[in-house]
Amino acid sequence: MGDKLNGQISDDFLAPGRHRWTMEQVAEKYCPPADYGITHRQEVWSHFQQTTSWLRSVVPVAAVWIGGSFLSSKEKPSDVDAVYIVRAKEYDQLQDEQAKQTVGLFAGGGVFKQKGLCVDSYVLPWRPRPSNGPETDRDHIELANRGYWDDWLQRYKADRKTLATEEDALPVRGYVEVVLDGFTA
Repeated sequence: MGDKLNGQISDDFLAPGRHRWTMEQVAEKYCPPADYGITHRQEVWSHFQQTTSWLRSVVPVAAVWIGGSFLSSKEKPSDVDAVYIVRAKEYDQLQDEQAKQTVGLFAGGGVFKQKGLCVDSYVLPWRPRPSNGPETDRDHIELANRGYWDDWLQRYKADRKTLATEEDALPVRGYVEVVLDGFTA
């Protein structure tokens, strides 16, 4: 599943690009109800929901980009890849050191796996930026990071034991954007 076939990706993935869905749509498509008990996918999804609620209790999350093997037909994906787009204005105003440390846990990638949760997360600050306003270094960094994650979520490398090639850098799968607390100034 998700293997390259004659240089093409199989149809296990969404078409390349960002697809705006709701949490309910993601759950309906990738966590079908089980005949009995909880499936592996439902458990992974539950971990994602828990961590998302935890982050949202500290800082507004404009949206989350969901990608990786969870958005495939892979029977047992190892995790949900999540890029949380936090509203930078509210994050910058956090006074509580523990709240800042909580957000930092989401930025490291792989931290939750160490705690037994199937979520690989990153944080991407977002702030509104007028297109005709003066640009700062921070603006360039934030835009570059947004482009990085957009590119990264669309890549797929079937064989992770070998060095990546240019072909591995092509956009071959899509990802989902779920708007949570919304984009506001």
